[in-house]
Amino acid sequence: MKKTIISDVKIECDPPRVPFYIKRNGQEAISDYYESWIKDFNEFIRDHRSQDPVSLFVEREYQDICSYCGSDWNEDENGLPLCCDQAEKEYKEAHKINT
Repeated sequence: MKKTIISDVKIECDPPRVPFYIKRNGQEAISDYYESWIKDFNEFIRDHRSQDPVSLFVEREYQDICSYCGSDWNEDENGLPLCCDQAEKEYKEAHKINT
């Protein structure tokens, strides 16, 4: 039986946009801008008086696995599970398929 689990959790931070005058100077300038912003952000976390608009959010990554064998969920073009005999047997019983 297919079971969806959370496979990873990350905290993402959406920093302010890079100003145009920095973007036009290339990737090195953008990297330097973000390095500086990260330093300032770390100080902001310690101080928390800043009013800069920063968004933090949790990102969940999901994965489908087999509840019987724990393998990644794979199925053929008809929906028949390919991971283990038990999942295949359950599918065939549920869809009334005789073999």
